[in-house]
Amino acid sequence: MKRRMNEARKKGREGRKRVKGVTDKLHEDLFLHLVVEVANEAGATDGKTIKVSFDSLFLGPVEKLLLLMQDKFPDLSLDHSNCTEMSWIQSVMYFAGFPISEYLEVLLKRTQPSRSFFKAKSDNVTQHISQAGLEGLWQRLLEVETSQLILAPYGGRMSEISYSETPFPHRNGSIFAIQYLVTWDDDKETEKHISWMRRVYAYMASHVSKSPRAAYLNYRDSFSC
Repeated sequence: MKRRMNEARKKGREGRKRVKGVTDKLHEDLFLHLVVEVANEAGATDGKTIKVSFDSLFLGPVEKLLLLMQDKFPDLSLDHSNCTEMSWIQSVMYFAGFPISEYLEVLLKRTQPSRSFFKAKSDNVTQHISQAGLEGLWQRLLEVETSQLILAPYGGRMSEISYSETPFPHRNGSIFAIQYLVTWDDDKETEKHISWMRRVYAYMASHVSKSPRAAYLNYRDSFSC
């Protein structure tokens, strides 16, 4: 049985406290990543704040998932109403951004649903980022409303696979991968957003893997940034 856990949101600081030292040590059947983005909030500086969404896929019964989450993330107060049962192919639909009720043929369409521009870069993280480091990152995200981070932990089933079994050298020592993303609609704003990405990437240099600065092969830039 496969079940899909709906988003449970916490502000950036609270969310960071819960994931530190935990996400790369979760059960092998639980995939849990974080999406960090800018959101509106009354009373916040310029009406903006940082929102962290916990997005997950669990291969097993919901009762087992609830026990795992109660142990590792009790403050999320996850219950049955936060979980949606679905087939594996429906989970593919969900993570592709389609409603799970959509016809499966939508996955065969070759037309691009969005004409927006985007730039993305990626890093592997080998040590936990300090609170001060995260606060600096949050401030940079708030500069651009369409900015986003995706934090995908390693560990779990990946940790059980031998280093030499498949050509993926990041199992030992890497805690999670972080993807930086920004989108825009007007091509006249390209340089503005590319410059922002360069500043964020430069800022993160001291907080991520070093010598070499590593990323998953499929995430390599097609051009220098």
